[in-house]
Amino acid sequence: MRGARIAAAAGVVALALAALVAWRWPASFAPAWRCAMFACVGPALGSLVFVLIHELTGGEWGRALRPFLLSGVRLLPWSWLLIAGALWTPAMEAGGGKLEAGGGGVVLRAVGYGVFFFFICGRAIRAWPRVGRVEGLAWVGPAGLISVLFLTHLLASDWLAGLDPHWLSTAFPAVWLTGQAVAGLAAAILGALLAGADPARVLGPSRRLGIDWGTLLFAAAMFWCYVAFAQFLIVWSGNLPRETGWYARRLGAGWRWLPLALVALHFAAPLVVLLSRRAKQDRRALALVAALLLGAQCLHTAWLIVPIFPEAPAATAVLALLLVVALGGIFTGRYLVLAGREEAVVP
Repeated sequence: MRGARIAAAAGVVALALAALVAWRWPASFAPAWRCAMFACVGPALGSLVFVLIHELTGGEWGRALRPFLLSGVRLLPWSWLLIAGALWTPAMEAGGGKLEAGGGGVVLRAVGYGVFFFFICGRAIRAWPRVGRVEGLAWVGPAGLISVLFLTHLLASDWLAGLDPHWLSTAFPAVWLTGQAVAGLAAAILGALLAGADPARVLGPSRRLGIDWGTLLFAAAMFWCYVAFAQFLIVWSGNLPRETGWYARRLGAGWRWLPLALVALHFAAPLVVLLSRRAKQDRRALALVAALLLGAQCLHTAWLIVPIFPEAPAATAVLALLLVVALGGIFTGRYLVLAGREEAVVP
C-alpha cells in the first residue's frame, strides 16, 4: 500500500506538469496522450493473455503471480474505455487515411472491443481456480485466447497500424500483442518480487519458482524479438516503397538510436541474464530484467506512435514522458491496491 501511495502521488505531480506543457504546446497532446495510454494498457492486456494461458495449462508460476495478473485484468476494460473515449476523434483525423475513411466502422469496433473486454475479463477472473475450478468455465482459456488473438488483430490495425494510411502488415498485430504479453508478465513478476516473493522457493525435486518465471519471461521476450525482426526482414527485403517507408520514417532523424536501445534492453539483457539458472533465482537480477523489458516496451510504443505525427512540436517527447510517468503512476497505484486485495503472494 505504501508503494501504491507513492506511485499515485508521483503520477499526480507528473500529470500537473504535463497539463502545463500541453497548455503551452497543445498540438503535442494527441500523440503524447496516445503514446502514454497504449504504454499503460500493455501490462493490463498482457495480464489477460497470461491469465488465459494459466486457465489452459495451470501451474505454480501462475498461482504465485495471481494477485498481480488479476489486478491487471480488472484494469483492462476501464483502460480501454479511457483510450477510446479520449482519442477516437483524433484517430479519425490523423493522416486522413484508413481511419478517416472507415471512421464509423472504427467507432463500432471500439465499442465492441470494450464490451468484449468487460465480458472476457469477468469470466477469466471467475474461472481462476481458488479452492477448485469453477464448473462450467473450462472454456474460458482456449476460447478466450482465440478471441483475444482475433480481436486484438483488428484493434492494432484500427488504432496503431491504421494511422499510417499507406502501410499494411499482417504481422504487425502479432508483434504488438506479443509485446503486450511481455509487458504484462514483466509487470506481474516485478510486482511479486517487490512484494517479497522468493524466486528460490522450491516447487519440486529440481524446480524453483524463479526458474519457471525466468524461463517464461525469456521465452516471451525472445518470441517478441523473433516476430519483430521477421517483420522487418520481410518488409525490408521486399523493398516496396509504401512498406519500407514505415521503417524509413522510424530510422531517420532522432529515432535511429531507438532500435539499438531495443536490441540492448529487449534482446541482449534477457539473453545474458536469463540463460543463467543462478540469475533466475536471484531476486535483484530477475527484477532488473523485468524492469528493463517494461521500459523497452514503453520505448517501442513511442517508436510506433510518435513518428506518425511529423509536424508535432519538439515538446511532444517531453509531454509523452510526463504522461507516461503520470498515467503509469496512477495505473501502478491502482494496480497495487487491487493486487493487495487478492490472495497474498507465497514468499
